[in-house]
Amino acid sequence: MNYLLAILSIILMTLLNACAPTPESSDSSKNSNSSDITNTTVTASSDISAAPDFDFRGDRLLDLSFNKFPSESGKFNIYSHYEYHDPDTNIYYPDYATRVASFIAIPGQHYQLQVNDTWSYLVLEWLPMDGLSNESYLFTTLSNSDALSLNFNFNEL
Repeated sequence: MNYLLAILSIILMTLLNACAPTPESSDSSKNSNSSDITNTTVTASSDISAAPDFDFRGDRLLDLSFNKFPSESGKFNIYSHYEYHDPDTNIYYPDYATRVASFIAIPGQHYQLQVNDTWSYLVLEWLPMDGLSNESYLFTTLSNSDALSLNFNFNEL
């Protein structure tokens, strides 16, 4: 009986060590294009820092409406910055660290978003939930208008 418990303990310890992340494996998943983001360990709230231009304020309310969604069921995410622009396809891929909102798509619905006046554009990402459309991205320039009507049927992958 003790022999069986010893064997099971050794197998369990081996599995736990094999599945644990290592510093080498976690470094390989970092995006080399994100030079502004550093990976540091936070041990106290005083260790948290933000970019010098970061601001929580919402200067105005923007009313978003959509003429059409790519399919009946899906959601869209809104980002304040993009990470990569593909000049061949003219697609702006979002910087996922800058997501400001996420909505389930409901036809005919108006969506409200607090917009910071320092943002000059938004990047929207369509994520289908029914398999009837593809992911798509929309880059839109912000103006002084308080309403924005968009169409998601473009830039499909």
